[in-house]
Amino acid sequence: AYSRCTVPPQHLPVQTEQQFVMVPSWWMPTDCANQAPAPPQQQVLKLQELLRFENSLELWQPKEDASQQIWLQPSSNLADVSPGIENGQIGVPEQAWEAAEDVEEILSSTVVQNAEQCGAAGLVSCLHTTAKLTENDAYGAIGGLDNLLNDPRLAKVLSALRSKAFELTYPRVIMRTVWAVGKLGLKGRDVEGIIAVLAETSQPILTQFSCQELSNTLWGLARLSESAQGLKPEGIRLAYAVMAQGASRLSQFSTQCLTNSLWAVAKLGLRGEEMSPQGLANSLWACAKLQSDSREAKLDMEVVGRFCIDAARRAMASEDLLKLFFPQELSMALWAMAKLIGRRARANKTSDAFEAVSRFAEAVAVEATSRIHDFSPQGVSTIAWALATLDMVTSLDTYNFFNLAAQVAAANIRAYPPQAIANCCWAFNRLGRKEAVLAHFGKAAAEEAMRRIDEFSWQDCSGIVSALMNTSPHSSMEVQTLAREVVIRASGRCTEIGTQALLNIALSAVRLKLDLEVMTPLAQAFAGRMHSLNEIDFRQWEEVQRYCGI
Repeated sequence: AYSRCTVPPQHLPVQTEQQFVMVPSWWMPTDCANQAPAPPQQQVLKLQELLRFENSLELWQPKEDASQQIWLQPSSNLADVSPGIENGQIGVPEQAWEAAEDVEEILSSTVVQNAEQCGAAGLVSCLHTTAKLTENDAYGAIGGLDNLLNDPRLAKVLSALRSKAFELTYPRVIMRTVWAVGKLGLKGRDVEGIIAVLAETSQPILTQFSCQELSNTLWGLARLSESAQGLKPEGIRLAYAVMAQGASRLSQFSTQCLTNSLWAVAKLGLRGEEMSPQGLANSLWACAKLQSDSREAKLDMEVVGRFCIDAARRAMASEDLLKLFFPQELSMALWAMAKLIGRRARANKTSDAFEAVSRFAEAVAVEATSRIHDFSPQGVSTIAWALATLDMVTSLDTYNFFNLAAQVAAANIRAYPPQAIANCCWAFNRLGRKEAVLAHFGKAAAEEAMRRIDEFSWQDCSGIVSALMNTSPHSSMEVQTLAREVVIRASGRCTEIGTQALLNIALSAVRLKLDLEVMTPLAQAFAGRMHSLNEIDFRQWEEVQRYCGI
């Protein structure tokens, strides 16, 4: 048995790669569609496909997670530290470097002067602290980064570390090495030799790396790739290995780790397999959910914009590629793009992101029009909502979709859930030539909302009456009947309704010219919320006051 997926966009299940077979079929097995979704946080962060696009982005630099740093009491002065001797090598306590106030103090130490006798871990600690000090421009007498990179004392440390790099066999020290050389922008044969050794020693223990260590290692490799020499094959192999390990654990990545990894993969130009329709839709959906639901720092908007550009171009790489998308995948992808850039698009329609997404939206409108009967009610309403949010309401192709969608929705209105009806009303009302579209749909929507009014939320009710208050005359009776019932119910339950929804209901009732005996109790109940209104809302409230004479 087969069925279409009718889940609302914010609850669309993310299919796994193992479930997906790319075949030209527009149906999904029932057992796949009805599977219980994974926990939201796990769904949101399963972004394997996000690690498969190419762009060069500028992003913030990663900081080590405080929860993973080992804080030791620093010595009062680096010069006072007496290095210990172990197995013929100088062992430098980590707190020695924490005591340094600038780069010059580190490079002037007796430890650096005897670098060839220092253990590998001590040399890494030296480099790591040097890199962290440069973040605060704490160069001391050296003066700046250019002088540091040409300092023979730093070269001495790198040479010694190259000869001992095989000793670096723990995740934290490997990550610190790569992060430090990347942060400092070091280059040359010693750096290449260090990375080549680490590419070998790290492979067997990548499963032991924390998410932060994977992310920072990838970031360091990406910074090394910016040099004129680029990253050598050994470094590229290490980057692929780190990426693969990270992709298997993305459900555990923090937003910061995820964003840094995105930047690094884009900078390195790493490529996985070509993105499938399912992978593209799932990735966009997850990115949109991460932006809207996350309580952590959100993804950088430049990353989001470039990912949308890349996803839109991939989806339209060939003329018939959209035909390989399931209806659910088309609606989910367009919903996500609208969610990510829709509200900003109206203010910046000349941006590359908006141009790429608008072409994709036009193509989806054409494809959805040709397959409208394969779409679930939620799919139809989601595409309508996304096109309206992107302000794609004027072209012939999008208008044809809206017109046909209104006819199909009106004919099948009893199958439409309340949110889908509300979304369609809102979207159709955004059209410049909305009279014909709402003529097909407005009457049916009002009648169905009245019939199932107990199933509709206050937000849905306010959205429907607001969208239909200027509807065509032949459907105004049904709309007035619905608005009257909503006002009567709302008058006695104002405490359950948000201020904006309540104001929308009241204003719609005024525009529909409902009787004063119906309107006045609601207006009086609303009067206590005047203090929370902004300037625009206050002007609308004054219109309600004038109508009711209060």
